[in-house]
Amino acid sequence: MVSDNTWHVLVEEESKNTWGEDNHRWGLAGRHPARDAEHARVLAAELAGSHVPSLQSSRRAYRRLVYRLAGDVWLAVLESASGQLHVRVSVARLVAVHEHQPSGRGFLGRLMDPE
Repeated sequence: MVSDNTWHVLVEEESKNTWGEDNHRWGLAGRHPARDAEHARVLAAELAGSHVPSLQSSRRAYRRLVYRLAGDVWLAVLESASGQLHVRVSVARLVAVHEHQPSGRGFLGRLMDPE
């Protein structure tokens, strides 16, 4: 059972694939627990203004633009001489947890089993 007060702030970073300029992916870079929804909003705003993506060198100068999108979502754009990096910060409420127990038979065994 998941508690109604299970609030988190999720930080996603955009990464660029090395094989092309137009290939972008978002990946979860951090999950921060919060006491409640209001604490999560305060924490999210702070992280939007301070989280440094793993691809950003701390020695390189950059400018940060922070946008508040729909409700509880922020987008930070870090601009430097070498380009832009993006960070998305969202307030989220955990609504379900599902445990998975593997059968031990491997992928083909599960495919062939009519269960």
